[in-house]
Amino acid sequence: YHYTSRIKPCQFSEQIKTTIRKIIARELTPLQRELVKEYYYEGKGVSEIANLRGINKSTVSRTLKAARERIEKAMKYCTFHMY
Repeated sequence: YHYTSRIKPCQFSEQIKTTIRKIIARELTPLQRELVKEYYYEGKGVSEIANLRGINKSTVSRTLKAARERIEKAMKYCTFHMY
């Protein structure tokens, strides 16, 4: 862990959070953005989201999975500065 003494964890995690927010805004469809917000930021469950929107739970699950895959793919192209 010799290199970790040069990394400021708070700054690094903030950089990741900012990057994820940008990816969500730029790379996801409007429905993916809305469901990610409701599920991850507002803490609603899949069943609750499905009931509120009048859609199947499987639709919510598939949409969230697709959103996670898009975020993961976009993150592969990101470079983080650790110093």
